Amino acid sequence: MISFLRGKIKSKTEEYIILEVQNVGYKVFLSLPTLNKVGKESDSVELYTYLYLGENIVELYGFLTLEEEEFFQSLIDVVGIGPKAAIKILGLASLDKIKQAIAQEDVAFLASVPGIGKKKAERVVLDLKSKIEVKEMPKEKLSLVQREALDALVKLGYSTQKAREALAEVPEDIKETKEIVKAALKILANR
Repeated sequence: MISFLRGKIKSKTEEYIILEVQNVGYKVFLSLPTLNKVGKESDSVELYTYLYLGENIVELYGFLTLEEEEFFQSLIDVVGIGPKAAIKILGLASLDKIKQAIAQEDVAFLASVPGIGKKKAERVVLDLKSKIEVKEMPKEKLSLVQREALDALVKLGYSTQKAREALAEVPEDIKETKEIVKAALKILANR
């Protein structure tokens, strides 16, 4: 099993890099955030890797941290989630935010990944919620009116995370739930 590679980036696409290690080129698939962090062609990079062996497929996936690689393995253990879907899930946000979404059962957040529908997202939550360790993320205190607005936005299909982000941008002089929801919807529509 190939678990770690250190080499120079020979070429880079929107899905993978060709990593040259002692005159051998490895095609390594990366999440979009990882692709953005590894650098450009001819830069040196170190990656933890996972070798995926399918029926007619042998693919290598790369990660900047061992924690990310282990979480990737947990994702592909979920029925219906293959390595391509797992790497897209890892591209959604930071690992802590993804784990937080699973812990909070934020199905809409996970379902926002192309190819992951509501049922697969629910399956990820069901399978992983009890297995993951979530770092306690600071929660901003919401007033009763803001909580009502948050609930309304979630019921309209927005993820808890996106709804919270939009609510944070609503001017403080707006005090009624209905008006807060309207303002948040305008913010969300402009993204």
